This record gives sequence, structure tokens and C-alpha cells, in this order.
Amino acid sequence: MGWSKWWSVSSVIRGELPTGPGVYQLRAIAAGRPRRLRRISGTDRQGVLYVGKTADLKVRVWCLVRTVLGHLAAANPAGLRYLRLLKTRIDRRGLEVRWMAKATETAAATTERSVLLRYGKRFGELPPLNRSGAPDV
Repeated sequence: MGWSKWWSVSSVIRGELPTGPGVYQLRAIAAGRPRRLRRISGTDRQGVLYVGKTADLKVRVWCLVRTVLGHLAAANPAGLRYLRLLKTRIDRRGLEVRWMAKATETAAATTERSVLLRYGKRFGELPPLNRSGAPDV
């Protein structure tokens, strides 16, 4: 199965999220289009902020959405990094998420690693919220 469509963080419907393992991405948008992010080796025209894997997409993506929207009781690491590092630069209304279901956790981990390796090779660094420290967005 391939990537889902991009969903505005504020419009994700919990019932639409698949259960089971998978990979997900968070990206920035501006004026309805992906926000261009300057990277070490070029410009990320998709605006990818984070790539993650999970044993349960429904739980993890919903937790990310709730965290970004300010419901901290069930905090997601990428959501917390967004709140701590990017909230003043990228409004939560300018965030989208998508996911790809996988058959096993091993397949999800392999896919995440592959996506991050391709990103790193192309741009010379990981997406901003996959790195420790303050992102350069």
C-alpha cells in the first residue's frame, strides 16, 4: 500500500486512520501548497518536517494530531518538538500529515529507514523534527 493523501492536521478523522504498523510524515504548508524548506544540499519542495514509524498508526497519528493541537495529555515526541521548536514559525493550521500502512513492524522500520536515508542523501540532513536541537526552517 502507498501513501495516503495529505490531511490537514485539524481535519484528520480518527476513524479514517488505519490500525496496525506503518510510517507517517508531517509537513509544513503555506498558502495551500507545501512550504519550501531550505536544507544543506537544496530545497525540500515537499516541506517534510518529520518521518516516523509506529506499531499502530491510528494511535500514533491521532496522538500527534492531539499534541499539535495542544492536548498534551497523550503527547507525541514529534508533536512536542513541533510545540517546543517550531510553533512560533509554523502555525499548526499549516501542518499536514500522511501515512502508509505496512504489514509488519519490521516493514514499517525498513520503510522509515529507507525514507530517511533517501532524504538525508538528497538534502544532506534529516527532516527538522527528526534531528536533535533547534531546526533551521
